[in-house]
Amino acid sequence: MRATLSVIIFQMLFISCQKTVTPRPEEVLEKAVQAHGGALAFEAVQVFSFDKKTSSYDSLGEPTKTVEQSFVYDFKKGTSAVGWRENNQKHQLTRDAAGVSLRVNDTLKTLSESEIKGFESLLNGGLFVYWQPFKLYRELPKNATVSPETLMNSPVWAVFFQFPNSSDQWVWYFDQTSGEFLANRVWHNHRYSLIINQSWLAYQGLKLPENRVSYRVNKANEILYKQADYVYGLDN
Repeated sequence: MRATLSVIIFQMLFISCQKTVTPRPEEVLEKAVQAHGGALAFEAVQVFSFDKKTSSYDSLGEPTKTVEQSFVYDFKKGTSAVGWRENNQKHQLTRDAAGVSLRVNDTLKTLSESEIKGFESLLNGGLFVYWQPFKLYRELPKNATVSPETLMNSPVWAVFFQFPNSSDQWVWYFDQTSGEFLANRVWHNHRYSLIINQSWLAYQGLKLPENRVSYRVNKANEILYKQADYVYGLDN
């Protein structure tokens, strides 16, 4: 009887030891940073330039708009710029020590406060492909939590958080084994969007997205329809 009980207890302890211990949010992000090149590689980049093509779709899958942009960020000088064509006109947006300026066909335009705010958001958002997951690791909100989930048939760590002064609710998904940043989901304007990183590019020691796809999903991450494609071309 004692021998049988000992075997049962041993089996229970063995099974218990086999369970994956849920890491802290900081540990998940630290592993992700290493999986994408490491903190030193992120910090070493002085100039970051890339092309971005965004294709948008309606709920029926029909294309609605395509935008091609070229971004340049000089971290040493503290400047950033993005260029694109709109209505057959060349647009060049620049941010430097003097502020934000826009030239259309080389003519300087006067910007309203709301336009400046929108263009600031454009330039800040353009850095997403470079900064993540490093930026989130450095600025992870204290309310962040982690739970094990499955995404695209892969076991992932789902990191839940909400930034201060924002109603948006975020979930970021990282491969449990490699730490790779697989996708992120946001609850914004009363709807869920899931953006999946589908392929990768190498850039100065970093592993960065080449193709990202945005889907409208429900709370269970069931895809309702595709919203957008994002394709990046990086200059090594």
